[in-house]
Amino acid sequence: MPPELKQKLKQVLAGRASVDMGQFQFLNLDKVRERVGGDWERLREKVYDVSNHFIEKRLDPGDVVIRCQGGYLIIFEALDPEAAEVAVREIAEELEHFFLGDDELSLLKVLGEARSVPTEELLEIVARTQDEAPAP
Repeated sequence: MPPELKQKLKQVLAGRASVDMGQFQFLNLDKVRERVGGDWERLREKVYDVSNHFIEKRLDPGDVVIRCQGGYLIIFEALDPEAAEVAVREIAEELEHFFLGDDELSLLKVLGEARSVPTEELLEIVARTQDEAPAP
């Protein structure tokens, strides 16, 4: 995890016993990989680059976005659970709709989930997903 992301994560977690988080999981990546064959690496990076930009444009400046294997985690700085759920659902729907417009990525589905978790559990999730994340 880049140092600036670690610092932002520390700031958003400071003094909090629990946080509202969102999780996005890409489904059917294996089907897309089979469909595109040798072009898979380029398209995989396109999925992550586009998604990162897409998600960040829909968040507040204090929110944290973390790439992980198969998707993204979001730690909301100041949303209540209901607002976090609405935000995650809208982003997932819009992102999936965006991918439908690309023939090569039309099989891609986006599953979004929001929940409140104790800070310790969030740190475990972040550590686990970073261990699984591909090296840049």
